[in-house]
Amino acid sequence: MKKRVAAILAALLLVLAAGAAPAKGELTPTGTYPVLKQKLDMRFLTAQTIFIENWNTNRLSKYMEDKTNVHVKWETIPEDAVKEKLNLLLASGNYPDVIFGLGGRFGIDASTELKYGAEEKVFLPLNDLIDNYMPNFKKVLEEYPTLRGYITSSDGNIYSLPLIEETYHVTMSSKLWVYKPWLDKLNIKMPQTTDEFYNMLIAFRDKDPNGNGKKDEIPLAGAIQGWRSCPTTFLLNSFIYTNLEPNLDEPVDSSLGFYMDGKKVKTILNTPEYRDGLRYLNKLYKEGLMNEGVFTMNAETQLTQLVENPSAPIVGVVAGGWGGVYSKVGGERYRNFVALPPLKGPKGVRETRYYPPDPSIGNFVITKNCPNPIAAVRWADFFYTREGTLMLRHGFENEGWRYAQKGEVGLDGNPAIWKPLKPWNDKEPQNDCWVRVGVYLQDKAFRLGEVVPPDLDPDGPEGVEKRLYDATKKYYEPYVHPEKQIPSPLRFLSSEQEQMATLTTEFARYARQSMVKFVVGAMDLDKDWNTYIANLDKLGLQKILDMNQKAYTRQYGK
Repeated sequence: MKKRVAAILAALLLVLAAGAAPAKGELTPTGTYPVLKQKLDMRFLTAQTIFIENWNTNRLSKYMEDKTNVHVKWETIPEDAVKEKLNLLLASGNYPDVIFGLGGRFGIDASTELKYGAEEKVFLPLNDLIDNYMPNFKKVLEEYPTLRGYITSSDGNIYSLPLIEETYHVTMSSKLWVYKPWLDKLNIKMPQTTDEFYNMLIAFRDKDPNGNGKKDEIPLAGAIQGWRSCPTTFLLNSFIYTNLEPNLDEPVDSSLGFYMDGKKVKTILNTPEYRDGLRYLNKLYKEGLMNEGVFTMNAETQLTQLVENPSAPIVGVVAGGWGGVYSKVGGERYRNFVALPPLKGPKGVRETRYYPPDPSIGNFVITKNCPNPIAAVRWADFFYTREGTLMLRHGFENEGWRYAQKGEVGLDGNPAIWKPLKPWNDKEPQNDCWVRVGVYLQDKAFRLGEVVPPDLDPDGPEGVEKRLYDATKKYYEPYVHPEKQIPSPLRFLSSEQEQMATLTTEFARYARQSMVKFVVGAMDLDKDWNTYIANLDKLGLQKILDMNQKAYTRQYGK
């Protein structure tokens, strides 16, 4: 009896320390269900999406009430108005108990967490709640050592739980693809170095590999607008580890030409190696080996039209995170483009650009109005289990999905974990699950553990994931160095945010535009290089490096 009283008092003290009202409802032991002995009402705010008919009558909502004894009264904001209405609500003081699934593009970002957590004390710190009452999420933090720093605000507190999606091939998605029939016709082996690649492009340009008697071949094609559809990042990684994307619409973040050397933040933008890479790209461009529209075209329309040219194949190498970026999935052109491995540069550099998994913060926030924060986090903790993730994404077992059977294998050839029983759909209304709103753990094992049918055609429409896995595993993973990638987003103090935003916006524009100008010859790599370096300094290169370093050290330690 004394132990029970002590446990209840400890729980009350924890909640009071977090700035919340005393907990309502008697809790069961952590790790058991239901989480409360009697039902307790809570107000959750979320988005009303096209693929959920009604949150209050949704089958998963009802299931979670029965499982936990937390009766959620769902309040919704139309999906296309979330950011605006959420800001108004937060400013009004009429807070729900929990804000659910509104991270990322919906508005609960790092600056919102800092404002309403650290400064206005509306969002409760979750640090102690996680450590004491979320055994499943604690396992996730152990699996992803940098995740705690990623979700920790600049004041040292965690104010939200993340949605985690890790797709194996996406972390190495800067890819080039070669039209294999041209290699075969010209008896060329797959190039392994930048010199061999250059010679292959020359052959594609000059030896009429499509056999139509016309000089209409485009040796290397890309487009600035499209998922990894510009070849510059791939090719620069033969000279120095590069995470710079030329598209001005890409997010402005700490990865813009910066990388980690141990625990030191550095930049490639003023290095001789970067200059050598630009010189190589300029050579390809000025010799007609790269399409002139590479920095103006759209992949979905213009690049695809080039690749799918009906009269004859005219593209020899194309950039894209997957074949659907530049071709008709399952079609002849799609099937005949094969992955090009990273190329070894003249100084032996051979890198795969790494895109770290990008957990979406802000998807589970507890406000100071919540009657029982412990029950709330224990409710959420279920979704960091395999079963919870499958139910949230795909519905109920043996209806929307099932566990794998003996002998079934996944994308990686290992024993499979699960099999979908109906297509995943976020376009049509349903009332079984939440599809992609909330918190869950779709880690690498989850994606690779999906059952692969024994008769799967990897080059057909159903074999997209298998095709990408095989290419990534064979050609790209051997050259990946994730430790060079800056964890993103880095968190800045409120006193730093405005200055950082101002500096990086202008700096990013200049760095990206200069890269394009050097490649196409509008800026000269000999005559204009020193001016370019001076302009980087004027735009605050050292200040940006220093602020990134300070934020990194604050989040991840010295």
